[in-house]
Amino acid sequence: AGLSASTPSSGTIPSGSYYARVLGLRITNPTGSEIRLTGATVRRTGILADSDVQGILVTDGSGILHGSLVTFGQSIAYPGFANDPIIIAPNSTVDVTFNVNIRSTATTGTIGMSINSASDLTFTDATGNAITVGGTFPIQSNLQNIVTGTGSIGAVKVSSRTIVGGNSTSRFLIDQGTLGVDVAKFRI
Repeated sequence: AGLSASTPSSGTIPSGSYYARVLGLRITNPTGSEIRLTGATVRRTGILADSDVQGILVTDGSGILHGSLVTFGQSIAYPGFANDPIIIAPNSTVDVTFNVNIRSTATTGTIGMSINSASDLTFTDATGNAITVGGTFPIQSNLQNIVTGTGSIGAVKVSSRTIVGGNSTSRFLIDQGTLGVDVAKFRI
């Protein structure tokens, strides 16, 4: 395991942000067997209160959320997702991103994340047996500056549009299994 190129360089995160990327982790599986990342121990770095981070979310390289939102306590969070592990296929590489939600009342500070050792990552094989991985540790993100988000994040208005698809019985009912039919349209 090591730092991913998807880790953002130092920048800013407006207060009130959701899914702000902080740390990217690259996991390479050089074996001929599937491995699964089922959890992590992540430390918050920087100058920001734990309560200003409303949650840490873990996403895979496709942006799919794994596990539930967790929070920092004494600058440490334990995102776990044993029931929805990130699967690293044999002889492949996967990027994992640790994202944060920043409280709207946070107006200043810095945040980063680190994974200090291999034991901070929980891996299993396909049958659920614990395995250990190597890597270069600690894995440390760049610090992000927190700035007030008041007036800096735009609003998006979404309005629905009526569509007509239908079947032989109704203009608005679509038969189960029908492919290639618009079921919703939105105007932004």
